[in-house]
Amino acid sequence: MTQQQLYLEATLEATEEKTGREWEVTIIGARTPADIVTVDGRTYIRSKNGRLYSTSAIAESAAQWEGVKVYDNHLTQAEFEAKQGMRSPSKEWLGTIVKPRWDAAKNQLRGVFKVVEEALAKKLKNAHDAGVLGAIGLSIDTFPDIGSDVVFEGVSMPTIEGFKKILSVDLVGDPAAGGGFERLIAAATPQDVIKGANQMDETKLEELFAKLDAKIDGIQLQVPALVRSTIAESLAADVEEEQVQESEEETEPEAAEPVQAAPVNTEANDKAEAALQEARAARFELLLGRKLEAAKLTDKGRAVVEAAFEGRIVEEKEVMAMIEKVRATEAANDTSGRVTGAGGQRQVESVWDEKDKAAMMFMYKIAGRSVEGLENHADDRVQERAQESESLQAWKNAGKPNLRFDGRMSELIRTQFLNGGWTLDSVNYQEALSLATVIKNTVNIMTAVDYAGQNRWYEQLVDEEVSDNPIDDFTFARLFGADSLDVVPKGSTYTEMQLQDEEETASHVKQGNYVAVHLEDLLADKITYFRNLPTRLADAWYNTLSAKVAGVFTTNTSAGPVLSDTGALFNATAATSAGGHANLLTTALSHSQFDTVINAMYAQTSRPLGTGRKLVDMGPFTLLVPVGLRTTANQIRNSEFVPSTSASVSAINPYYQGVEVVQVPDWTDANDWAVLARYRGKSPIKLVFPSGMRTPQVVAADAEVAGSMFTNDTIRYKLRMMTYRFSDTYDVAPVVDWRLLHKSNVA
Repeated sequence: MTQQQLYLEATLEATEEKTGREWEVTIIGARTPADIVTVDGRTYIRSKNGRLYSTSAIAESAAQWEGVKVYDNHLTQAEFEAKQGMRSPSKEWLGTIVKPRWDAAKNQLRGVFKVVEEALAKKLKNAHDAGVLGAIGLSIDTFPDIGSDVVFEGVSMPTIEGFKKILSVDLVGDPAAGGGFERLIAAATPQDVIKGANQMDETKLEELFAKLDAKIDGIQLQVPALVRSTIAESLAADVEEEQVQESEEETEPEAAEPVQAAPVNTEANDKAEAALQEARAARFELLLGRKLEAAKLTDKGRAVVEAAFEGRIVEEKEVMAMIEKVRATEAANDTSGRVTGAGGQRQVESVWDEKDKAAMMFMYKIAGRSVEGLENHADDRVQERAQESESLQAWKNAGKPNLRFDGRMSELIRTQFLNGGWTLDSVNYQEALSLATVIKNTVNIMTAVDYAGQNRWYEQLVDEEVSDNPIDDFTFARLFGADSLDVVPKGSTYTEMQLQDEEETASHVKQGNYVAVHLEDLLADKITYFRNLPTRLADAWYNTLSAKVAGVFTTNTSAGPVLSDTGALFNATAATSAGGHANLLTTALSHSQFDTVINAMYAQTSRPLGTGRKLVDMGPFTLLVPVGLRTTANQIRNSEFVPSTSASVSAINPYYQGVEVVQVPDWTDANDWAVLARYRGKSPIKLVFPSGMRTPQVVAADAEVAGSMFTNDTIRYKLRMMTYRFSDTYDVAPVVDWRLLHKSNVA
């Protein structure tokens, strides 16, 4: 430890008073080793409410917590909506979090809790002294970035990958994410130290010097009188400017008698001079800290100033000049037009602002009253899209106020997004970006709503799978069962059980288009175009997936894709031959032919080449027909007796309400039909999506100074679907097991 640091430490120790106004706290973190879990190489903090917080994401979020307010307990959802997300500074505000940092050794996000409520400070101090402070803690209230669920110890848990907005850190009785009080620290600031030193009497100064005497490393002599005088004069002179102004009319104190230094030898003089320099450095460090604290620079800006004066002692005016330069640079780089808070991340003063209101007014204009049903929409795709819109979430938290705009759409856009103008030429970048984002979010949500309302016939037939890698091939295994166990005579060795499987692979495919939204159309009130845009995108989404599943039965001249065993999916070759599947007929649909197909499917076996036991436990069965065969199919399903027979016990329909009928709108042949079965709940046809891309992505090209926005006043939206297909040759949904499918290609 340097002498300069020793002087500072001793000065602080001489004036600090632990009043309960400052605490080192854990905001999020592990309380025990069991709270840290690792899944697939990633480390998480497990909370009491069953969430997994990514440690890397929490570490990256540290700057976001600077200046976050601490309130008295969480609001209930009803209270939150009633108050529109607002908290009372006079009644609920307890303090603020400052100096947040990630403690990697402890896996904890820590900070300093500055208490502004005097009664709470006393209560916390009393609880600390009584040893019962652990009975309370801190809990976070945020809009988190929710990642994919992971399975830990057999339980699926949601993951938190960061925070879209941080609302508050609240004082609660039972924190879920490990928030709590760690250490009572001094409430003194550098300004408090300076003011306190200015009021020291001779006895207090002597106590300070005694501490310095005991701690100085390598100097075996008492603190020289000259150094003592310099410290006292320096501290006394460094009073806040406003304090000096307030005391201008007061009587100036009499100058203290100069203290004469006792004669010392040369070595002592050298050491005294070194100590004097340390005292001056200590004074400058206090000055620099005070000015930086008042400047409210970002963490990066503060670091620049500190680096500029490292190892130097300069005049106060040079410090202020440097701070102003850094402040000007930061202001120039901030194009948002908003005032930055106390350094680092902007504070969230409200979760419901003018930007959110404008976004919801536009969404009401396009979607109408259907917006109000999004919160409880049953389709999880809609919920995923709704959660992506911060404005929609803020609107719900604000109590869902009615923001219907009765005027023309052009007026809404001009007043809320274009500064009252008619072109983008003079529009601030952030406002142009806001308009593009609002349109994108509205289209995204309403596209999901329209898609959810369609008859997605193919979802009854397929299993959905998630790929961890959106580029590599996805591999499926066609599993075959085992033979019966062998007899092992006494003393004989066991033989290896012969297990076999075959693999099918699916290849990644990217599909999409872009649509253009022209500013002129927006201002010409072509509202029908925008109301229809989500429907058109939903149709494209539906048609793409529908064609992939329907194509399994029609590609390759209705024989289906060629599988890895070299046989087409549907063929009439005996299963005892290589590539033979015995799952293709040419007969028209009737009750008797349906029964023939079901018996043929039950004849498929659990071992390759038609050996092993029969797959008698397959089912349920789904009958796939074109529109023209729906009447015949429904007779097979819904007739209590076999169609075209008399009502007798022997003619009871074994398939009565025991088979599902699905019409395939993509099929153009009026006579072909097929049957699909599940085996132990698994379908032979799959739809595969990369993680988090189950719904198409809408990407906005919204930079006002580039591309079509610059040249044509046009915002382009790219609709991109990432999924998998059987192969480049067969652009159909992946197929795994031919034994669970049967086709009739009627001549």
